[in-house]
Amino acid sequence: QNTFWETVDESNIKLNSKQLESIFGLAETKKKAVVNEITKPKTIHLLETKRSQNLSIVLSRYSKMPLETLVEAVQNLDEELLNMDNAIGLLNSCPTAEEIEMMKDFTGETSLLDKPE
Repeated sequence: QNTFWETVDESNIKLNSKQLESIFGLAETKKKAVVNEITKPKTIHLLETKRSQNLSIVLSRYSKMPLETLVEAVQNLDEELLNMDNAIGLLNSCPTAEEIEMMKDFTGETSLLDKPE
């Protein structure tokens, strides 16, 4: 109360609304036309979610290592590339007989399989 705005006679104030809008208004955004995008094929998951997540974690340790190098490290028991914890992780990640059969029986597009598969 007792503010400047209470004492102002609004009839004497002339506002340029266009100028106010240009200074403080939001610019209109043009709506983009809806385009039917080519949808990316969905990744196929054959393994149980928890198993797939665990395998992804183990495999992420070797993401920068070529597969051939990893195979050689396992075959040669190369302790510089493969420490005890990583070796145990790989051992626990070996596919079960059931998982091997599931992969053999898969007749779909193999490029759509998720990394753990």
